[in-house]
Amino acid sequence: MAQELSAEAGPTRSAELFEKQLVSRQDVDHAEAAYKNGQAMLELARHKVTQAREDARQAAAGVRSQEAAVAQARERVSQSRATVANAESQRQQVAMREAQAAAAKSRLELAMANLRQAQLNLEYTVIKAPITGRVTKRTVEPGQVVAVGQPLMSVVNLDSVWVLANYKETQLTHVRPGQTTLIHVDMYPGKEFRGKVDSIQGGSGAVFSLLPPENATGNYVKVVQRIPVKILLEPGQNAEHLLVPGMSVVPTIALR
Repeated sequence: MAQELSAEAGPTRSAELFEKQLVSRQDVDHAEAAYKNGQAMLELARHKVTQAREDARQAAAGVRSQEAAVAQARERVSQSRATVANAESQRQQVAMREAQAAAAKSRLELAMANLRQAQLNLEYTVIKAPITGRVTKRTVEPGQVVAVGQPLMSVVNLDSVWVLANYKETQLTHVRPGQTTLIHVDMYPGKEFRGKVDSIQGGSGAVFSLLPPENATGNYVKVVQRIPVKILLEPGQNAEHLLVPGMSVVPTIALR
Protein backbone atom coordinates (compact mmCIF):
# COMPACT_ATOMS: atom_id res chain seq x y z
CA MET A 1 0.00 0.00 0.00
CA ALA A 2 2.93 2.33 0.75
CA GLN A 3 4.43 1.60 -2.68
CA GLU A 4 1.08 2.40 -4.36
CA LEU A 5 0.85 5.82 -2.58
CA SER A 6 4.44 6.63 -3.47
CA ALA A 7 3.91 5.75 -7.14
CA GLU A 8 0.74 7.86 -7.36
CA ALA A 9 2.40 10.84 -5.64
CA GLY A 10 5.28 10.90 -8.18
CA PRO A 11 3.38 12.24 -11.27
CA THR A 12 1.31 14.69 -9.21
CA ARG A 13 4.36 16.26 -7.66
CA SER A 14 6.13 16.38 -11.05
CA ALA A 15 3.10 18.20 -12.51
CA GLU A 16 3.11 20.74 -9.66
CA LEU A 17 6.82 21.36 -10.16
CA PHE A 18 6.31 21.72 -13.92
CA GLU A 19 3.56 24.34 -13.36
CA LYS A 20 5.99 26.21 -11.16
CA GLN A 21 8.55 25.76 -13.95
CA LEU A 22 10.90 24.04 -11.56
CA VAL A 23 11.30 20.94 -13.75
CA SER A 24 11.29 20.35 -17.48
CA ARG A 25 8.65 18.67 -19.60
CA GLN A 26 10.96 15.81 -20.19
CA ASP A 27 11.16 15.10 -16.49
CA VAL A 28 7.38 15.14 -16.30
CA ASP A 29 7.15 12.65 -19.17
CA HIS A 30 9.74 10.43 -17.50
CA ALA A 31 7.78 10.57 -14.28
CA GLU A 32 4.53 9.61 -16.04
CA ALA A 33 6.26 6.80 -17.93
CA ALA A 34 7.75 5.54 -14.70
CA TYR A 35 4.32 5.73 -13.09
CA LYS A 36 2.68 3.69 -15.88
CA ASN A 37 5.53 1.22 -15.83
CA GLY A 38 5.14 0.88 -12.08
CA GLN A 39 1.40 0.31 -12.50
CA ALA A 40 2.04 -2.42 -15.07
CA MET A 41 4.65 -4.04 -12.86
CA LEU A 42 2.25 -3.84 -9.95
CA GLU A 43 -0.53 -5.45 -11.96
CA LEU A 44 1.85 -8.16 -13.14
CA ALA A 45 2.99 -8.74 -9.58
CA ARG A 46 -0.63 -8.98 -8.46
CA HIS A 47 -1.34 -11.50 -11.26
CA LYS A 48 1.71 -13.53 -10.30
CA VAL A 49 0.63 -13.50 -6.66
CA THR A 50 -2.86 -14.68 -7.66
CA GLN A 51 -1.37 -17.37 -9.92
CA ALA A 52 1.05 -18.41 -7.20
CA ARG A 53 -1.83 -18.67 -4.73
CA GLU A 54 -3.83 -20.76 -7.25
CA ASP A 55 -0.78 -22.96 -7.91
CA ALA A 56 -0.26 -23.31 -4.18
CA ARG A 57 -3.92 -24.24 -3.73
CA GLN A 58 -3.73 -26.82 -6.55
CA ALA A 59 -0.44 -28.11 -5.19
CA ALA A 60 -2.02 -28.49 -1.77
CA ALA A 61 -4.97 -30.30 -3.35
CA GLY A 62 -2.52 -32.51 -5.25
CA VAL A 63 -0.63 -33.21 -2.05
CA ARG A 64 -3.85 -34.14 -0.32
CA SER A 65 -4.82 -36.36 -3.27
CA GLN A 66 -1.42 -38.03 -3.23
CA GLU A 67 -1.68 -38.49 0.51
CA ALA A 68 -5.11 -40.12 0.02
CA ALA A 69 -3.67 -42.33 -2.76
CA VAL A 70 -0.77 -43.27 -0.50
CA ALA A 71 -3.22 -44.12 2.27
CA GLN A 72 -5.29 -46.22 -0.16
CA ALA A 73 -2.14 -47.93 -1.41
CA ARG A 74 -1.12 -48.69 2.15
CA GLU A 75 -4.62 -50.07 2.80
CA ARG A 76 -4.36 -52.28 -0.28
CA VAL A 77 -0.91 -53.41 0.83
CA SER A 78 -2.36 -54.30 4.23
CA GLN A 79 -5.24 -56.15 2.56
CA SER A 80 -2.83 -57.95 0.24
CA ARG A 81 -0.69 -58.98 3.18
CA ALA A 82 -3.79 -60.24 4.96
CA THR A 83 -4.82 -62.16 1.82
CA VAL A 84 -1.34 -63.66 1.53
CA ALA A 85 -1.42 -64.65 5.20
CA ASN A 86 -4.89 -66.15 4.73
CA ALA A 87 -3.73 -68.05 1.63
CA GLU A 88 -0.71 -69.35 3.52
CA SER A 89 -3.00 -70.46 6.32
CA GLN A 90 -5.32 -72.11 3.79
CA ARG A 91 -2.36 -73.89 2.20
CA GLN A 92 -1.30 -75.20 5.57
CA GLN A 93 -4.88 -76.31 6.20
CA VAL A 94 -4.93 -78.06 2.79
CA ALA A 95 -1.73 -79.90 3.68
CA MET A 96 -3.24 -80.86 7.01
CA ARG A 97 -6.47 -82.01 5.33
CA GLU A 98 -4.49 -84.06 2.83
CA ALA A 99 -2.60 -85.71 5.67
CA GLN A 100 -5.90 -86.41 7.45
CA ALA A 101 -7.37 -87.82 4.21
CA ALA A 102 -4.33 -90.07 3.73
CA ALA A 103 -4.64 -91.29 7.32
CA ALA A 104 -8.37 -91.90 6.86
CA LYS A 105 -7.66 -93.81 3.62
CA SER A 106 -5.13 -95.97 5.44
CA ARG A 107 -7.65 -96.68 8.20
CA LEU A 108 -10.27 -97.52 5.56
CA GLU A 109 -7.92 -99.93 3.78
CA LEU A 110 -7.09 -101.57 7.09
CA ALA A 111 -10.80 -101.88 7.92
CA MET A 112 -11.51 -103.37 4.47
CA ALA A 113 -8.68 -105.88 4.95
CA ASN A 114 -10.10 -106.82 8.36
CA LEU A 115 -13.55 -107.16 6.78
CA ARG A 116 -12.25 -109.45 4.03
CA GLN A 117 -10.42 -111.54 6.62
CA ALA A 118 -13.57 -111.75 8.76
CA GLN A 119 -15.63 -112.78 5.72
CA LEU A 120 -13.02 -115.40 4.86
CA ASN A 121 -13.05 -116.69 8.43
CA LEU A 122 -16.84 -116.81 8.28
CA GLU A 123 -16.67 -118.83 5.08
CA TYR A 124 -14.34 -121.26 6.83
CA THR A 125 -17.08 -121.96 9.37
CA VAL A 126 -19.42 -123.20 6.62
CA ILE A 127 -18.63 -126.40 4.74
CA LYS A 128 -20.31 -126.48 1.34
CA ALA A 129 -20.89 -129.63 -0.66
CA PRO A 130 -19.42 -129.57 -4.18
CA ILE A 131 -22.78 -130.78 -5.59
CA THR A 132 -26.46 -130.50 -4.79
CA GLY A 133 -27.97 -133.75 -3.68
CA ARG A 134 -29.16 -135.97 -0.87
CA VAL A 135 -27.10 -136.97 2.15
CA THR A 136 -26.92 -140.79 2.16
CA LYS A 137 -24.21 -141.41 4.77
CA ARG A 138 -23.16 -139.23 7.68
CA THR A 139 -20.09 -139.93 9.77
CA VAL A 140 -20.18 -136.95 12.14
CA GLU A 141 -22.50 -135.65 14.85
CA PRO A 142 -23.20 -132.10 16.07
CA GLY A 143 -20.46 -130.87 18.41
CA GLN A 144 -17.88 -133.32 17.16
CA VAL A 145 -14.41 -131.99 16.31
CA VAL A 146 -13.31 -132.92 12.79
CA ALA A 147 -9.85 -133.18 11.34
CA VAL A 148 -8.52 -131.96 8.02
CA GLY A 149 -9.42 -134.41 5.25
CA GLN A 150 -11.91 -136.35 7.37
CA PRO A 151 -14.99 -137.49 5.38
CA LEU A 152 -18.13 -135.99 6.88
CA MET A 153 -20.91 -137.44 4.76
CA SER A 154 -21.78 -138.81 1.35
CA VAL A 155 -23.90 -136.72 -0.97
CA VAL A 156 -25.64 -138.22 -3.99
CA ASN A 157 -26.79 -136.09 -6.90
CA LEU A 158 -30.06 -137.79 -7.84
CA ASP A 159 -30.41 -135.55 -10.90
CA SER A 160 -27.43 -137.28 -12.47
CA VAL A 161 -27.67 -141.04 -11.93
CA TRP A 162 -26.79 -143.73 -14.44
CA VAL A 163 -26.91 -147.47 -14.78
CA LEU A 164 -23.77 -149.60 -14.81
CA ALA A 165 -24.73 -152.91 -16.45
CA ASN A 166 -22.24 -155.82 -16.39
CA TYR A 167 -23.04 -157.64 -19.61
CA LYS A 168 -21.35 -160.82 -20.73
CA GLU A 169 -18.83 -160.22 -23.46
CA THR A 170 -20.85 -162.49 -25.74
CA GLN A 171 -23.83 -160.12 -25.44
CA LEU A 172 -22.01 -156.99 -26.56
CA THR A 173 -21.25 -157.97 -30.14
CA HIS A 174 -23.71 -155.50 -31.65
CA VAL A 175 -23.96 -153.01 -28.78
CA ARG A 176 -22.94 -149.44 -29.69
CA PRO A 177 -23.11 -146.08 -27.87
CA GLY A 178 -26.36 -144.19 -28.50
CA GLN A 179 -28.63 -147.27 -28.66
CA THR A 180 -31.95 -146.97 -26.82
CA THR A 181 -32.32 -148.86 -23.55
CA LEU A 182 -35.33 -149.80 -21.46
CA ILE A 183 -34.71 -150.15 -17.74
CA HIS A 184 -36.87 -152.06 -15.27
CA VAL A 185 -36.27 -151.61 -11.55
CA ASP A 186 -37.02 -154.34 -9.02
CA MET A 187 -38.29 -151.76 -6.53
CA TYR A 188 -40.92 -150.43 -8.95
CA PRO A 189 -42.55 -153.35 -10.78
CA GLY A 190 -44.30 -152.34 -13.97
CA LYS A 191 -42.50 -148.99 -14.17
CA GLU A 192 -40.18 -148.48 -17.10
CA PHE A 193 -37.32 -145.98 -17.50
CA ARG A 194 -35.71 -144.97 -20.78
CA GLY A 195 -32.03 -144.41 -21.40
CA LYS A 196 -29.23 -144.66 -23.95
CA VAL A 197 -25.91 -146.47 -24.04
CA ASP A 198 -23.20 -144.00 -23.18
CA SER A 199 -20.02 -146.05 -23.33
CA ILE A 200 -18.53 -149.51 -23.05
CA GLN A 201 -15.61 -149.97 -20.70
CA GLY A 202 -12.30 -150.70 -22.38
CA GLY A 203 -11.72 -153.87 -20.39
CA SER A 204 -13.51 -156.43 -18.27
CA GLY A 205 -14.46 -155.81 -14.71
CA ALA A 206 -12.03 -158.45 -13.48
CA VAL A 207 -9.06 -156.64 -15.04
CA PHE A 208 -9.81 -153.42 -13.17
CA SER A 209 -10.83 -155.05 -9.90
CA LEU A 210 -8.82 -154.49 -6.74
CA LEU A 211 -7.58 -158.10 -6.74
CA PRO A 212 -7.55 -159.45 -10.32
CA PRO A 213 -7.95 -163.26 -10.43
CA GLU A 214 -4.81 -165.28 -11.24
CA ASN A 215 -4.51 -168.89 -12.36
CA ALA A 216 -1.96 -170.35 -9.97
CA THR A 217 -2.06 -173.90 -11.42
CA GLY A 218 -1.24 -172.80 -14.95
CA ASN A 219 -4.25 -174.60 -16.39
CA TYR A 220 -6.21 -172.47 -18.86
CA VAL A 221 -9.91 -172.28 -18.08
CA LYS A 222 -12.09 -170.18 -20.34
CA VAL A 223 -14.53 -168.01 -18.34
CA VAL A 224 -16.97 -165.61 -19.96
CA GLN A 225 -16.03 -162.14 -18.76
CA ARG A 226 -18.32 -159.32 -17.71
CA ILE A 227 -17.78 -155.89 -19.29
CA PRO A 228 -19.41 -152.81 -17.71
CA VAL A 229 -21.69 -150.73 -19.94
CA LYS A 230 -22.66 -147.23 -18.83
CA ILE A 231 -26.28 -146.29 -19.57
CA LEU A 232 -27.48 -142.72 -19.10
CA LEU A 233 -31.10 -141.95 -18.33
CA GLU A 234 -32.91 -139.63 -20.69
CA PRO A 235 -33.67 -136.14 -19.32
CA GLY A 236 -36.59 -136.07 -16.87
CA GLN A 237 -36.68 -139.83 -16.29
CA ASN A 238 -35.65 -139.49 -12.66
CA ALA A 239 -37.44 -136.19 -11.94
CA GLU A 240 -39.09 -137.70 -8.86
CA HIS A 241 -35.74 -139.08 -7.62
CA LEU A 242 -37.03 -142.63 -7.53
CA LEU A 243 -33.74 -144.13 -8.62
CA VAL A 244 -30.91 -144.14 -6.10
CA PRO A 245 -27.44 -145.74 -6.17
CA GLY A 246 -27.26 -149.47 -5.44
CA MET A 247 -30.67 -150.49 -6.86
CA SER A 248 -31.01 -153.68 -8.87
CA VAL A 249 -32.17 -153.04 -12.42
CA VAL A 250 -32.66 -155.06 -15.57
CA PRO A 251 -31.60 -153.09 -18.69
CA THR A 252 -32.65 -154.13 -22.17
CA ILE A 253 -30.71 -152.66 -25.11
CA ALA A 254 -32.52 -152.30 -28.43
CA LEU A 255 -29.99 -153.38 -31.07
CA ARG A 256 -32.20 -152.21 -33.94
